[in-house]
Amino acid sequence: MKHLLPLLTLSLAPLTTAHFTLDYPPSRGTNAEDSVTFPCGAFSTPSSNRTQISLSDPFFPIQLDMGHDQTAVEFLLAIGNNPGDNYNVTLRHTFRVEGLGGFCVPSIELTEELLGVELVDGLNVTLQVQTNSHPSGGLYSCADLTLTTATVDPPADSVCSNNTGITASAFSGAAAERHANESTPEGQSQSGSDDHSDHSSGDNSTTGNETSSADSPEETDGAAALRASAIGWVSLAAVVVGGLFAL
Repeated sequence: MKHLLPLLTLSLAPLTTAHFTLDYPPSRGTNAEDSVTFPCGAFSTPSSNRTQISLSDPFFPIQLDMGHDQTAVEFLLAIGNNPGDNYNVTLRHTFRVEGLGGFCVPSIELTEELLGVELVDGLNVTLQVQTNSHPSGGLYSCADLTLTTATVDPPADSVCSNNTGITASAFSGAAAERHANESTPEGQSQSGSDDHSDHSSGDNSTTGNETSSADSPEETDGAAALRASAIGWVSLAAVVVGGLFAL
């Protein structure tokens, strides 16, 4: 049996390293062992190489690489030069991604209504992507951004792409309101309770785009476009056209 141990060790390695990575905007860093640490997977210091976002066109894509075939995902934002753990703006409420590899949301918009502050030249913000961990808790990765009046070249088309077969669907009601680090990939509470609770670390209240606990899916720009095309949240696989996915 001894000759089987190396093979067994190799087969178990992906279980400890395959979580997710934030590929765009470029993350502060990635360390699989520390990715369970809130905030930012233990990368607590803001990056000196911030991604520039044009004030005249304040949109950007989020490109992830998914390491689990089912994942609860949430996009949060913090405002300031060094916000610590105050990720109190919700860019996208918790939703589900199925499939492995590249997953992209091509158009995240920053607005004054959403952020609750005036968008000015030099405003620093930090994106935090958080997902559920396995079997419990969360995984975290951050990217630092700066709004600017300077001319900004859009990211290359190759930045945003989706792996074959990867899909996403919105949670509704309490499942959408529950933070991804408290959720299962099916939208259930990790604790078994249906009650929504605040993030266990830091102030995670939302501003701008809070939703009610109604049973209907969250209506995003992408969802409205899907409805116009008679495509529902329940089957977003059809949205992955030309390598782009819109939430």
